[in-house]
Amino acid sequence: MSFEKPYFLWTFLLLLIPIIIHFFRFRKYKKIVFTQTFFLEQTQVEQKKIKNLKHLFILISRILGISALVLGFSLPYFSENSLNGSSYKNAENILIYVDNHPGFYLKNDDKSRLLYLRNSLKSAINNLGSFKKLTIQTNNNATETFYRKDDALKYVDQIEPFPHIPTWKEIANSIEKTIKNEQIPPAIFLLSDYLKRADNLNELSGLCIPIKLEALNTGNLEIIDSIWSIPGTDMIEASIYQQSSYVLGNSKKVLFNLIPEKENSKKLSFSFPKSIENTFGFIEPESHQNSIFRFYFTHPLHKPKKVLVIAENQGLSEALKTKFTTAYTAEITYKTVREIRPEILKDFKLVILLNIKEIPEQLATALQTFLRENGRLLLCPNEEVDMPSYNRFLQRFDVLIHPSEKKFVQTDKLNYNDLLFFNVFVQEIDLPDLPYFNKYFLLKSTGITPILYTLDGTTLFGKITYNGDLYIFAGSIAPENSNLIYHTIFNPMMYNFIHRNTQRYSMYYYAGTDYIFQYSVPESNKDEPIKIFSPSGKEIIPFQRRKGNEIQLFFGRDVIENGIYSIQFFNQELDKLAFNFDLRNLRSDCYIDTEIDSLFLKKSWIKIPLSEDLTSLSKISFFRSDLWYLFTLAALLFFITELLLIRFLK
Repeated sequence: MSFEKPYFLWTFLLLLIPIIIHFFRFRKYKKIVFTQTFFLEQTQVEQKKIKNLKHLFILISRILGISALVLGFSLPYFSENSLNGSSYKNAENILIYVDNHPGFYLKNDDKSRLLYLRNSLKSAINNLGSFKKLTIQTNNNATETFYRKDDALKYVDQIEPFPHIPTWKEIANSIEKTIKNEQIPPAIFLLSDYLKRADNLNELSGLCIPIKLEALNTGNLEIIDSIWSIPGTDMIEASIYQQSSYVLGNSKKVLFNLIPEKENSKKLSFSFPKSIENTFGFIEPESHQNSIFRFYFTHPLHKPKKVLVIAENQGLSEALKTKFTTAYTAEITYKTVREIRPEILKDFKLVILLNIKEIPEQLATALQTFLRENGRLLLCPNEEVDMPSYNRFLQRFDVLIHPSEKKFVQTDKLNYNDLLFFNVFVQEIDLPDLPYFNKYFLLKSTGITPILYTLDGTTLFGKITYNGDLYIFAGSIAPENSNLIYHTIFNPMMYNFIHRNTQRYSMYYYAGTDYIFQYSVPESNKDEPIKIFSPSGKEIIPFQRRKGNEIQLFFGRDVIENGIYSIQFFNQELDKLAFNFDLRNLRSDCYIDTEIDSLFLKKSWIKIPLSEDLTSLSKISFFRSDLWYLFTLAALLFFITELLLIRFLK
């Protein structure tokens, strides 16, 4: 039996109190003169024997009660250290599964959870007895086998968090696959903080013995998939309570510092310097807590797409021109209405009618053919549109526009399910101050899908599907009529208009999951593989299949760095891929001790606390069974016995 708080054992000195009371009775006796005491003395002898016996029983009850109470406060437990005396007494084969999910990238009260994980594993290894074989397995299915403790301890420092959070079923399957061909069944331990997943921990209850780490404190953890920004152009606002830094990826390089506004200490506005080309980073407060942990993707990575912008030169403001020419990895071709010919549209899949006052019949016919052939059209009308020409074009798609009596309208809702907002929001949220229009038209149609709309159902921006997609605004988006182009939703809307089609390609990918990428390369160099370079410059040769000059890459499962990966062939860059850790599941709770007890059917297990000094290893014992509640119950019984003795043996 061992004690978690052995210093409480000093309170055994309290046993002296009832012993002293028993042997040295401090009652004062009063002498009374009496004539004949012979018969009284005889009676006194008999009563004295009974009285002494009663006091002896009371003394024993007090001693046992205080002893049990002292032992209870000392937190006793049975531990079968080094696997001795347990069902694994003669264990020669041991497997420790390490649940190294991405939560170990974060901190607990400024303490590194990765260092905590590594030192806990070292403690577990140091507390093992002699073994013939030790296997360490992690979430990325990497298994390392050791025959000496020293070799295993050296390997522990190489363990990094893995970006994928596997389900308990996946962990169970991975363990069973590892031990399938083992001649000697191993003793299996699961080192984890027991973060809750989609499935139930019952999958592992009969398979392994828990080694529980302290839970991650996610009270202040804020996780966002992405924030869209063009370096040097857009201002981003964030709720930040203290001075912070923008840190580039895993490099720990601080690109610039952020200071909250004086007027409102909870708001901070900033823009990315134009020189920054990296897409991954996060905000780190001065205190190095996890209160802000946001990922910013500042540059889209899709290949440039050709976009035709049809505009009347005089009506095109500089602000709109800047927005459409500097962003979204698009190759913009500008044409006026007079320059458009039907054959020109054949070279494009994306067309924007920008600030057009009138749609001539020739252009209307060409655009109808363009949409029939799966093109995508964005219609941004002028403030003073020629209503008849617009309606002649729009009635072909069962849409009409009418003047509105109101002169101002503000958006209340947006359609999260539309492709224009794919990968923009983690979840549906109430967004205040959505875009407004000073002057607008009423869109009349039964087939229009609203994207921006008001509470009363007025569509301010909608979509009609006619083989291709026709997107239409109900008013001019010029700065003098609307704040849309300066609103934070405009960038992702335009990016998705240009790069999304009916297939939902991601602006970035989640690390820990394999994706298939296809590239065309010169057939003459068929023996040369495609190489991938990580954000830190590591060269990776992924699994790939070649058919002619087409190569399929399978990549993502083994990504351990978030950031930009360069795809290269013969030192020529074919593509860039952005990978991000999926940290949304870290908001889940962890299993508490009582849940571990019940799920593992009251098996003995070990808990490793987060110590003050993470550089020192915890002295732990396996197969711990807590006994404090038994001793507390025993103390209560002994004290009740004492009270009964006092009451009924008077």
